[in-house]
Amino acid sequence: MIQPVKETPEEKLVRESKERFLTFDQQEMIDRFHLQNDADFLYIRFLDQPFRINRKTGELLQGERSANSTEMSAVFELLTRSTSAPAPIGTWASIAQLCTNTTTTDLGKYARGLSAFEDSLESLRSVCEKLGGTPADKGDVSYILPVFENIPVWFQYWEKDEEFPASVQFLWDSSISLHFRWATLWNIMDCIVKRMNDLMETQN
Repeated sequence: MIQPVKETPEEKLVRESKERFLTFDQQEMIDRFHLQNDADFLYIRFLDQPFRINRKTGELLQGERSANSTEMSAVFELLTRSTSAPAPIGTWASIAQLCTNTTTTDLGKYARGLSAFEDSLESLRSVCEKLGGTPADKGDVSYILPVFENIPVWFQYWEKDEEFPASVQFLWDSSISLHFRWATLWNIMDCIVKRMNDLMETQN
């Protein structure tokens, strides 16, 4: 007897995300977020890349590539959780300030994840600009990056020296909790670091 193929955790998350998305009023999403749309797709930009959502299946695509569960959690949570369109209030909060109910707020993995940029700050600045970032103060590399329209994150990077390893900080607009759970913020930061490394590879 042929045993059914068991879903991986990633496949299960993707399937459940699609199913949940399809239970929501798409016209309400279009109106609230001013989404471009047609009969087949809704369109949204995430980390300065165009994504589209199949209105009948809930599949999220970037180009011809199916989005992974991390990208889906960010896009779908914004569209289904937010009660209003994003409107930044202009004050910044660290992940430690936002994630008061989690056991760790250590951003060390992101600094390690950007090790390809050690001794190459100009490359990191170039990548931030390709992400649509605006230069800012504080840090050896500092940019305000557009995550979604009207949802910025302030990325700060300090290079290593004789006493300290490289370090990273992400600051979010204080209104971010209206749109995302703290766990999803970690997913978005994962996406940012991966996108930076992908852009680094394409410019080498």
